[in-house]
Amino acid sequence: MIEEKRSEFNLFLKDIGLAVQVLIPEKFSKARKYESPISFEVGIGMYDNKTNEYIGLGQRSEDADVLGIDVKEVIKYQTLEKQLVA
Repeated sequence: MIEEKRSEFNLFLKDIGLAVQVLIPEKFSKARKYESPISFEVGIGMYDNKTNEYIGLGQRSEDADVLGIDVKEVIKYQTLEKQLVA
């Protein structure tokens, strides 16, 4: 039941273009905490056009914001680009 719901949720996220990426570092001993913090990232998922495999998170918007570029324009361009590929 849980696996079914998880699969449904994953397909929903993929359909709307979002991806959740979680990095859980390896624990070296049961007594110790994680060597580095657990990281969670949510963003636009990037998928290979041929194999449909997950590549990673698209961070174009975040990069544009850091560089002082208008994020709305970047998102608009990204949407047009996605429509051309599809």
